[in-house]
Amino acid sequence: MDAMLEHSGALMVGPDEWLTAAARDNEPRDRLNPGDDVRSIVLRVKGSDLTDLRAGRLSLDEALSQVEVN
Repeated sequence: MDAMLEHSGALMVGPDEWLTAAARDNEPRDRLNPGDDVRSIVLRVKGSDLTDLRAGRLSLDEALSQVEVN
């Protein structure tokens, strides 16, 4: 989340667009059920929140609370 908020300025995400990042953990969870050994997480934040963060209208903590985690 920190990388999305602090290093996304060069991406020029519009106010009505979303910055989305997905990460996958392929560490085995259950050796008895090998099909369940992958975990994914999707993070997204609205471009207007990124703009507000850069302009000082939103604190880092406030911006972190706006990041959607699925």
